[in-house]
Amino acid sequence: DEGFSKLFTVGDYLGEMSVLKSEKRTANLRAVTDCIMIAFGRYDFLGLIRNTEAQESLETVAAMRNDESWDVLNANGVFRECTEGQKTQLMSIMGRRTLRAGERLWRAGDTVHQMALIKSGRLRIEGQVAEAAFGKGCLLDRADLGLEGRAKHAVTVVAQEFSEIYTLDREDLCEFFELNPGVLVKLYGSVFCE
Repeated sequence: DEGFSKLFTVGDYLGEMSVLKSEKRTANLRAVTDCIMIAFGRYDFLGLIRNTEAQESLETVAAMRNDESWDVLNANGVFRECTEGQKTQLMSIMGRRTLRAGERLWRAGDTVHQMALIKSGRLRIEGQVAEAAFGKGCLLDRADLGLEGRAKHAVTVVAQEFSEIYTLDREDLCEFFELNPGVLVKLYGSVFCE
């Protein structure tokens, strides 16, 4: 069919950002197959999520959607293939960080606490692989290393220029991979993934 910018499937949701931010919706929805949907009014929805993890998570996602995170996820070969729901899950666990030119993100041998997804700038990998620099959408370090509590980073990562990154904490990633093992399989063993 023509004109689709996003295709939703079982378990996906939409409209939450316009409810949270009291803004007009930015898209139209059309069913391409028979489906059953559950709709909530604004006040019912806000009452349902008030003071829950869902409220905090959706507020994080709202901030991330205003920050090019969707484009950055789509610039990555593995994350591009994720469902809308998986991308939203990722956005809910992403933090932000800036690095000055020459600033080290981590050193080979440091305990893995997070992975990094490059938003802008260039980061250089030094260590067990040939030295190389990577830009927007590149996910740095091995996803499988984060599954072990005492795992160590395989490489040193240094900002080649002023850079902005999204951080993904190990504990949050472990939960994401538990729910989405196919994504882990695609990332498994890679020191970097563009």
